[in-house]
Amino acid sequence: MSFVESAISALDTKLDSSENDNLFKMKKELADEIVNKLSEKTNDPMLLLWQETVTNYLVSEWFFDDLGDNFWMGLLLKTGITSQGKALEKYRERINDPEKQTESDIVALKNEILQEINWIDPQVQGQQEAPWSSNWEQQSPQLRPTIDVSQWIRVVYDQLEWKEKPDFVPFSCAMQWYEKKMNELWNPTYLTVVDFSKSNKTNRMFVINMVTKKVEYAVPVGHWKNSWWEYATKFSDKTWTNQSSLGFFRTPQEITKAHTKSWHGLWMKGIEDSNDNAHNRWIYMHPWTVTWSAWCFTLPKYSKEIMEKLKWDSLLFAYYPQQDYFAESKLIDSKPDRLVA
Repeated sequence: MSFVESAISALDTKLDSSENDNLFKMKKELADEIVNKLSEKTNDPMLLLWQETVTNYLVSEWFFDDLGDNFWMGLLLKTGITSQGKALEKYRERINDPEKQTESDIVALKNEILQEINWIDPQVQGQQEAPWSSNWEQQSPQLRPTIDVSQWIRVVYDQLEWKEKPDFVPFSCAMQWYEKKMNELWNPTYLTVVDFSKSNKTNRMFVINMVTKKVEYAVPVGHWKNSWWEYATKFSDKTWTNQSSLGFFRTPQEITKAHTKSWHGLWMKGIEDSNDNAHNRWIYMHPWTVTWSAWCFTLPKYSKEIMEKLKWDSLLFAYYPQQDYFAESKLIDSKPDRLVA
C-alpha cells in the first residue's frame, strides 16, 4: 500500500470513529456544501474532481496530529490546484475555529459562508467565456484532433501559462491518465509531456506545474538516432534496438548514479505495454549535451533543476501519433483522429 493510500485509510478510520459525533457530521455536511457551491458558482472542475479530498481537508484540523505533516502537505497541494485554494484555506480556519464549536455556531457559519459564495461574481472569476474557448482550436490543422475529452482537460489547457506549451493533442492524451490516477502519485505536482513529433532541435519537453498551471520548463530532449535523425519516427521497447519508447512513465523517488556510467539521473519506470521494459533497458532521464541518446530522455539544459522537481513519483508521457501505440494503449480512452503507421 502506498503512502497516500495508507494515509487515506487512516483518515477513513478516523471518520468512521467520529460517526456518532453530531457536531462533526454538521461540519462534514458544511464542507460538502462548500465544495459543491464553489464548483457550481466558479465553474472550477478541480473541486468536484477532488471533492472527497477537499472536503476532508476542510475538516482536517481534527486529525492533524494523527496523520502528520506530510499527508496534510499533500492535501494542501491538491486543494491549491483549484482556483479557489486561498478561499478553501480560509474556510478551513473558520470551520475549525476553537471558539465556535457548538451546533448553533456551525449553523450560523453555514449560512454566512454559503451567502458569501452566492455573492461571488462569475465574471470576476474569469468565467465569462466558455471554459473550452482556448487557443488549442487555433493550432495547425494536422495536429488539431477530433477527440472527446472531459471538459476540465480543456479548462486546464486554457489556463496554462508560459510563452510555450505543449500542443493540445499530446497534452489531452497525458491528462486522461493523470485525471484518473493522480491520487496514486506521490508527486502529482508535475506532469511532463514529451512530444516526439517535434524536431529534436526544438523545445519539445514540457514540465507543467499542475498547482500553478504554469509550464515551468520548455526544453529540448534527445532521442536515439535509431528512432531516426532530427525527427523520431521509429519506436521500440525491445532491448538493444536503440530506439525510444512511447507512453506513460513514472519517475523514481531519487536521482541515482546510472549503471556503469559517470552521470546521475532518474531511472524511469514504464507503466504500459509499449514501455514496460524501460527499467531493464536502463532508460534514464539525465543530462547530456547532444541531441541523441542511448534511448534515454537526455536534457541539454536545466537538467538538475528539472530532475529535482520530477523525482518522487511524477508522471511523464512520451507522445508520437503512431497507430500501433494508440491501438494497444489501455490508458488512453479518447484517441487522436490523425495517426501514422
